[in-house]
Amino acid sequence: RALDPNTPALERRGAYEASAASAAEALERAPARTETWLRLATARAILREEPDDVIAAWKMSVFTGRTHSALLVQRTGLGLLYAGEMDAEARAMLRDQLLLAWRIRSGALVPVVARRDPELVTVRALLADNDPTTLAEIEERLEGLR
Repeated sequence: RALDPNTPALERRGAYEASAASAAEALERAPARTETWLRLATARAILREEPDDVIAAWKMSVFTGRTHSALLVQRTGLGLLYAGEMDAEARAMLRDQLLLAWRIRSGALVPVVARRDPELVTVRALLADNDPTTLAEIEERLEGLR
């Protein structure tokens, strides 16, 4: 029900709450499940929980599976939404995820960046001093979408 676009948003809230509770319970039994940490972070974001709670689960997803290629784009997209709330450690992790996602799944990352950071404010802040070459590549690809 949570992902069903025909279900009104208020009716989906319960499904997201159940998903977050299920993820938290699963993590008590198996705390190294990177995809479950990301599911928890995503559910918390959808439920508009405190940014610190979303970021904490997001960081655990990175800690437990930094190079999990199937999660890089989704994790980067979620991170871009919360970049302004992140501390230096989390921003460094987001930079790392952005660079990994760009190298491994750039085609999938481009539309996510275009949606989450259309003016590239966050991407520029993350990469301008650290990897200007990759920043130029991202700018060029996004310019091609406009």
